[in-house]
Amino acid sequence: MAKEHTEQTPDQTNAIGAAIAAGIAEGIEKGLHKQRPERYPQSPDYPGVSAFNPDGDNVRPKPEFHRRVFVNGHPEERDMLTREEIEDYNALSVVFKNPGDRRHATINGQINPRWLAKISENGDELHIIFPCKSQEDFAFANSLSARLIARMFLDGKPITNANDMLDEMDRMKSRIAELEARR
Repeated sequence: MAKEHTEQTPDQTNAIGAAIAAGIAEGIEKGLHKQRPERYPQSPDYPGVSAFNPDGDNVRPKPEFHRRVFVNGHPEERDMLTREEIEDYNALSVVFKNPGDRRHATINGQINPRWLAKISENGDELHIIFPCKSQEDFAFANSLSARLIARMFLDGKPITNANDMLDEMDRMKSRIAELEARR
């Protein structure tokens, strides 16, 4: 027995198309949501009030960017950064007075021309560019936080590794204790 084929009206075709489009849009939204990191109260960048963010963003909101920030061509998003990371990017942005200004990073005590921070020609964007094609470059860049990367351009001081930073912290703590003992 042959199945009888019925014609669809234009309204039925439109309804089917709209249902398919809605399903695709929902799938895209779910996919995008999965790419966003979940925020939990135990996270220091959780926007609400928590033990790690006692004020919450309502009392002490994250600052806005002074300029749009791009790292290797990828735009940085305010919601994906901590308050301190945004403040470091803004501090770096303030260092540059004029459109087109640029600065190389200091790594292991030497200026590295492959690491560059620059302001766009119209002055509204900060671009941070560093090599990440080789495994060694990628591993080094991936080991640094956004704060450390900004600091490499800000301070001009060498960033070597976590052990050097811990040693510096110990020296600073000793110096503070020494100064407090003199009181």
